Amino acid sequence: MADAPARLRVGLLGPLEVVAGGVAVRVAGKRLRAVVSRLALDAGRQVPVSALVAALWPDQELDDPQHALHSLMTRLRRALPEKSVLRSADSGYWLDVEPDDVDVLRFERLAAEGRRALGRDQPSVAAELLREALELWRGEALTDAGDAPYAVAAAIRLTELRLSATEDRAAAELRLNRDPAALAAELAELTAQHPLRERAGALLMRAMHADGRSAAALRHFESVRRTVIEELGTEPGPELTAAHLAVLRGEPAKRRSNNLRAAVTSFVGRERECAQIREQLAGARLVTLVGAGGSGKTRLASAIAERAETDTWLVELAPVTDPAAVPLAIVEALGLRGTRPAMERLVEGLASTEALLVLDNCEHLVAAVAACATELLGRCPRLRVLTTSREALGVDGERLFAVQPLALPTSGAVDCPSVQLFTDRARAARRDFAVTAGNSAAVAEICRRLDGLPLAIELAAARLRSLTVEQLAARLDDRFRLLTGGSRTALPRHRTLRAVVDASWELLTAGEARCAQRLAVFSGGFTLEAAEAVCGVEPLTALVEKSLVQQAGERYRMLETIREYCLEQLAASGESTAARIAHARYLCEFAESQEPSSRDERQPAWLRLLGAEHANLLDALRFAVDEDRDLAVRLAAQLGPLWTYRGMYADAAERLRFAVGSPSCAVWYLLNAVLSGGTDRARFDPTALQRAPEHPVGALLDAALALATDGPEAVEPLAHQDGWTRAMAHLIRAFRHANNGGLAAMRPALVSAAEAFRRCGELWARSTALSSLGYAELALGDLDRAEAALVESIRLRQELDPAQPAVLEGVWLAQVLHRRGAVAEARARLHELLGGPPAVHARLALGDLARHDGDFAAAADFYRSIGRPKHEPFRAMLDCALGNLSVSTGDLLAARAQLAEAFTTASATLDMPLVATVAVAVARLRHHEGANAAEVLGAAEALRGAPDPTDPDTRSLRAALTDRAAYDRGRALGRAEALAVVEANVSVFPVP
Repeated sequence: MADAPARLRVGLLGPLEVVAGGVAVRVAGKRLRAVVSRLALDAGRQVPVSALVAALWPDQELDDPQHALHSLMTRLRRALPEKSVLRSADSGYWLDVEPDDVDVLRFERLAAEGRRALGRDQPSVAAELLREALELWRGEALTDAGDAPYAVAAAIRLTELRLSATEDRAAAELRLNRDPAALAAELAELTAQHPLRERAGALLMRAMHADGRSAAALRHFESVRRTVIEELGTEPGPELTAAHLAVLRGEPAKRRSNNLRAAVTSFVGRERECAQIREQLAGARLVTLVGAGGSGKTRLASAIAERAETDTWLVELAPVTDPAAVPLAIVEALGLRGTRPAMERLVEGLASTEALLVLDNCEHLVAAVAACATELLGRCPRLRVLTTSREALGVDGERLFAVQPLALPTSGAVDCPSVQLFTDRARAARRDFAVTAGNSAAVAEICRRLDGLPLAIELAAARLRSLTVEQLAARLDDRFRLLTGGSRTALPRHRTLRAVVDASWELLTAGEARCAQRLAVFSGGFTLEAAEAVCGVEPLTALVEKSLVQQAGERYRMLETIREYCLEQLAASGESTAARIAHARYLCEFAESQEPSSRDERQPAWLRLLGAEHANLLDALRFAVDEDRDLAVRLAAQLGPLWTYRGMYADAAERLRFAVGSPSCAVWYLLNAVLSGGTDRARFDPTALQRAPEHPVGALLDAALALATDGPEAVEPLAHQDGWTRAMAHLIRAFRHANNGGLAAMRPALVSAAEAFRRCGELWARSTALSSLGYAELALGDLDRAEAALVESIRLRQELDPAQPAVLEGVWLAQVLHRRGAVAEARARLHELLGGPPAVHARLALGDLARHDGDFAAAADFYRSIGRPKHEPFRAMLDCALGNLSVSTGDLLAARAQLAEAFTTASATLDMPLVATVAVAVARLRHHEGANAAEVLGAAEALRGAPDPTDPDTRSLRAALTDRAAYDRGRALGRAEALAVVEANVSVFPVP
């Protein structure tokens, strides 16, 4: 799956703050910060050019405001790590981020939702929402936006909303009567700053009264009354008057009864779960939080209890070992006195009151807790029970809530709950700790490898007292010895990671434990059928119920920490080899049974099916290579098409080399060697290859061998009985034409291939044929046909696998737009492609666009952002682009070195269209040196097999030609002679 781009967040409630993936982005310059502020206020919506100009230059009349704005936006795009976030159209610009990623918009939403909840008499919900809203403020709003009229107006409006939200939150807290003394102190400060806000004064009076300071509340009323009369010439309004009457009458403030202790650590990342559990409790009287040990069930239940609006009692059952003692443990928690039986005292204490009873850590007493809860619920109609356990109680009326680990960081982004928890706890161990660009990758790795389990993350964070983040991440292979030393006041089973899992393991039967050990060999999750093949269905059901295995749709998985523990147990049992053999054989037989689906209309379903098993298949292959060579070759034959259809060409060629003795493996190996453009091709003895002319894939062996080795023409199975094989033979023929400078001859072969693939229902190869056809039409100068082929190719690729973006096809489509003159649309399309793999094509194309626009600094930025690719074709393309840029800037010596390197790399790939691209750059170099570049340009056309008349570089060179005979002479060259001409012109020697 493609790496997701780093999520961009913008903070305006204080100094401007731009964060990408949890890492701060520097936005330098007053004007640049102002434009970010203006765009962020309308995040996700287009801001017209006129509005932006008025916001940024309110007191100036610019000669060319659109150009000034464009220059500013170019600077901003360079400053942002994800360029595609800044979108543009002819009429305006916008930030393509979610509204909640801008603190102003998130604040407004939360404040409105909190007020609505208060109106519905849901004070705990309102308090949470409003507290979250107010915590977003870091200072005065829009401080970096300047004094533009829009910024002043927005800041005034937001400040008023902040005051109203503060009052709403105070009203909610008052209804909950949590800490009236602290609330009164806060409201006293607010009324001192805003003495004419009558609602704040009324809330202060009610808070004082709830705190037992009624006299002070009455004095405050008189003070506010005098101020209102003096300043406004009127009596106080109804809200302040009503508060005055309530204090005079001595109306009592409702107080909750509970035995809760104040939390000593922050509660991170569970707001949505809290809302869902409260909703379940509103509709059911018994809710059980189930989940793996260390997943945060206790902390989540405690948070629900803290925010409950009824009497609430928390009962810790972990120390209880006798099932018969469960009722007595509840009695003691509630502080009920007397000598009657425990259950009778409980019923008497709970029957007439609305209350929430939280029973924590029930897994070792499930039957006893189930019986006790059922009895209490039956006899206490206003009681609700919330339990935490590693398995369900299994009684009528019970609702289950599966507590999942905290959300994990996506690639490049660390603004997620698991990282927030790690950061919070790390600061307790090391006060100066912060997530930075330098350590964010290690922090993300820690959270991912610990599955987002809160307890494991807290134990890891505590290790920062003696380790760096990088040292901690490097030692997680030994997580059970590393993650020890939890809180001394915690339960023994919560002090080390091993103790947490030990507690779950002890609840298993021998059969369940053996099943868990064998299932641990599945690194990528598994299906019910896979589990049945290695251990049976009944033990799996028990493992799911006891939270050792998680179910997600039709698949099951173990958390990595649980899996590591089970693999230890499997190794200790001596059954590891037997389990892995069963695992590999099952996967091989499963993949082989699905193989025919890979070549027809079932291909998308096949890709999803085998893609889900990719990690397991890889593990099975690695094991089989050492233990069972024949089984390894069979597995490789099934993985070959999977890797190919996913675009993993270089990896596939490397992984399949060992299995070329199999005809199918040899074909996939050869095709991937060609598609990857690697220089290390066909390292085996072709004469030793086995043939399988009847097999749909094996029949292509000789044609693929001729293509990959640039060998003599081979017989192509164009009349094979299998339609897919015939279609693939046409596609291979087209590729051979391309490598021999025959784009014109390539066109009919690609059309035949695409039509043949359409008839058999296959998508990947059809999309590939159309993609190549689009490139050929582009080079031949037919932009309409190029666009039609590329659009259809992209549609098919998305139908096959929406998670794999068609980047190369998208870049070629952008080139079509550029060559038609739609530069802005081409640039926008390329920015959209930056998040996909590989982004090299898009960055190169954006650099080329900037170079053609004369913005050489922007071009250099795009090229530098690529780094140094390991992949030979990418490296050749980058060196060619750098050479073109050096020519444009007049650094001809640098251009020679860069283009010489590009030519050496490209010519070794046998990709003649790529070599032709380098040849055009060499022709530009020679032209700028004052030499006759006509023959080199002709040689480029000979290598490509098409004139590429719409390419800007080729078109400008052709227009400057004065020696038509030399150009025609270059066009008439064969491949070897054309390569020699280019090589002779790029050899490094002093510029005349």
